[in-house]
Amino acid sequence: MTLQKQIDTLWNDLCRMIDSAYEQDAEANGALRDYLTKNSGWNHDLENLLGRETENERRHRNGAPAGFKAPISAQCAAKLILCGNFMEGARKLSAPLATELLVFRHTAVEMAAVGWLCRKQVTKEWTDRVESHDYAKIMAA
Repeated sequence: MTLQKQIDTLWNDLCRMIDSAYEQDAEANGALRDYLTKNSGWNHDLENLLGRETENERRHRNGAPAGFKAPISAQCAAKLILCGNFMEGARKLSAPLATELLVFRHTAVEMAAVGWLCRKQVTKEWTDRVESHDYAKIMAA
């Protein structure tokens, strides 16, 4: 399976976890409504979040040395970054703090909060797969 397909599979699993958490967890229900990937009729905040992180990745690549050829698309890299943020949020013992917005990129904190809300859905198998895709190593290839 290609790296692109592996990351797309991780992203699709993340989407299913969000949808499942919305359906099964009253605590997460209201907060996740706008992040649903099913046709919910609500806002598409997950799609917007991916778009913002993809733009962050494009800006990052603009500063790369001349001749740099990224091994994956900006959107694929953004999916991997957001999966990592989601996983880190799911591991937190308490909800991410609003003060983190002052230190980290908004997209990172937002996805960590979504991950924390979905923490009951996140499996060790999924986190192991996310961790096996190191963004820095991929981009250095």
